[in-house]
Amino acid sequence: MLGARRRRTLEARQLRRSRAILVSGMSILWAIYAFFLSPILTMLFWVVIIGAVLSWLFAFNVVNRSNEFVVTIYRITQAITEPLLRPFRAFIPPLGGVDITPILLLLTIQFVNLWLLPTAIRAVVGLPGA
Repeated sequence: MLGARRRRTLEARQLRRSRAILVSGMSILWAIYAFFLSPILTMLFWVVIIGAVLSWLFAFNVVNRSNEFVVTIYRITQAITEPLLRPFRAFIPPLGGVDITPILLLLTIQFVNLWLLPTAIRAVVGLPGA
């Protein structure tokens, strides 16, 4: 009787420890996602939008190309987004002079940020919903 009770107590203690490790592992992964990956992907999302808007403003002569501040912002956005847009442009040509690859990049960023990373974290931790 005493042996069975002690065994159940030890099993319960081990279960609590494993849940604590699981929760701490989950907390670390969620912290990395919430405080590092998600903000970076959100900033990247806005950099793509700013780059697309600036390219339209340059194309329709709303902004003068001699404005050094705007040109610097545009060059920075192009330096960040061009390596990410290149794979999309390899498969999708401009349609009637309109480049839709920034839209596809925005959709990909949102997919990764809102679904892929949280699902991967749940799968690694072993939570339901993965």
